Amino acid sequence: YIAPNENVDFSSDVFPAALADGKELFGHVIDSYWEDVGTLDAYLRANHDILDGLVAVEIDGFKMRENVWLGEGADVDPDATVDGPAIIGPNCRIEAGAHLGEHSVLGGDVVLKHDAEVVRSVIHEHTYIGAQARVRGAVVGRACDLRSQSTIEPGAVLGNECFVGEQAVV
Repeated sequence: YIAPNENVDFSSDVFPAALADGKELFGHVIDSYWEDVGTLDAYLRANHDILDGLVAVEIDGFKMRENVWLGEGADVDPDATVDGPAIIGPNCRIEAGAHLGEHSVLGGDVVLKHDAEVVRSVIHEHTYIGAQARVRGAVVGRACDLRSQSTIEPGAVLGNECFVGEQAVV
């Protein structure tokens, strides 16, 4: 029911086709957390739910304070601002004046330069966020390079290894 190299949705494509062919469908009731993360909103919501403690997952690192987790080798300048809930992955560097806002996740080896801001976003590993750059309500793939004063607007998704030039707006 899933053709090669085709995007399908189980609820609107696969299940109706199987039922039309007389196939039986079965379900299972669970009493734990489940989220279909097939959309940006759902992916961010799942991350927010983890940060809010609604999902029982083990977060690597240690609690910097009540709702902020810090990975091994991470360096947060005392003049940076971190509002929880947030996760700072291993070997991240957050410089003075930078702001990591609520419901944000930094993967390992992320650099947040001075006066940069990340709020309600997920930043995957090995990403560089330049001075005075802004990322709000977005997902940034791994190994991206966001130059100074660039802006990533709510709803944006950047794939892996993207380059965003100075003062660019996505």
